[in-house]
Amino acid sequence: MRIAMVCEPGFFQKHVGVRALVSTLMEQAKVLGHSVSYVINEPTHLQDRWFLAVPQQSLVDGNFVDRTESVSGVPDEVLLRYQNDLFEVKQEDFPPDLRVAYYALGSGIAEDMFDMAIYSGPWLQRLQQRFPAKRVIGLVHDAIPNSYLLNGKATDDFAYQHLVGFRFYTDHCDEVWTNSAFTQSAFEALCTISGFSPPPVHVLPPMIPHHIARQLVSTDADRTVRENIVVAVGLFDPRKGLAEASKIFDLVTAPVHLVICGAIRCHEPDMRDFIAGLKVERVTWYRSIRSEDLAALYARARCAIFNSDAEGLGLPVLEAQALGCPVIASDLPVLQDILLPGSIGLPRDRAADFAARIDAMLSIPFDHEDLAARAQARFVPDAYGMLLDRADMDVVTAS
Repeated sequence: MRIAMVCEPGFFQKHVGVRALVSTLMEQAKVLGHSVSYVINEPTHLQDRWFLAVPQQSLVDGNFVDRTESVSGVPDEVLLRYQNDLFEVKQEDFPPDLRVAYYALGSGIAEDMFDMAIYSGPWLQRLQQRFPAKRVIGLVHDAIPNSYLLNGKATDDFAYQHLVGFRFYTDHCDEVWTNSAFTQSAFEALCTISGFSPPPVHVLPPMIPHHIARQLVSTDADRTVRENIVVAVGLFDPRKGLAEASKIFDLVTAPVHLVICGAIRCHEPDMRDFIAGLKVERVTWYRSIRSEDLAALYARARCAIFNSDAEGLGLPVLEAQALGCPVIASDLPVLQDILLPGSIGLPRDRAADFAARIDAMLSIPFDHEDLAARAQARFVPDAYGMLLDRADMDVVTAS
């Protein structure tokens, strides 16, 4: 089966979690013998322009991160290094388009070029016509922007883009795939509120992301010496619990090396205030981190925190557990579905409970090997096969 993953310009530079799920789906489709292509749509005021995008495999395997960049030290040192970096302009700050080759297809796609098309996200909202394929599927990663809007937490144009995209899905897609049962419920509820009639909705089973799964053979988590490292992925984002994290680490009594992964998605003063106020022994901030370094980090860490206030799935939980790193997460239902024994979900406003759990994980022996084995057995690499095989049969039937 010839599969087109339809993406917007800039797809390889943004939407970190979405990219991870999409690339995992694409790589698994290749393993199952399908032909896969990233197809970029660039609308203009005159006509659409279409391109084939071919990323280098090493970029895909590295989770679309070209290089690892970090700064480490006591909190004041990290802030000083960050301040100095602001005024340094380096040639590598302008990499050549992340090693992706683009090939022009023209203003349209030939009818017989692809058997199946998958829309990578609903924000491809300017598409007006069905992609020319026998089977068309829309991916739904969450309905968080729309939920925030309905609850009065935000008035974000991104929510409107989702809504327009979801309407497109109901008009032009044969089915919808969501990344969790929770996202399925949220999407169907939004459709009901908005008066949409969605096509059949299927849930993608949780799976260890490709960029981490391929590291499991080369990363010996069983023999790696665990350090007093606590990992926080995506922390510099208000939705990921930045404000609560300040309170948590004020209460942790054990010596901690806090490792933060991810770019700034909050107001810069909030990031600065957080680091300046940290009462930890050491902090390391990875502004970007390739998969091999991320896997090695999880294999050294005693635990990870993920106190997000809303998620569609929670990929960092799957990543960490696959390498034996237990997760202390907020008790969101979607996270409870993927937390394994040894990991735990807690009310996100209970800073004292988070701190006590971190202290316990840093002082009490833990069977990291058992957690890794459980995760690797449950979130198996062929988890997407059933949906792809069924879609393949639908394409054959349609022919």
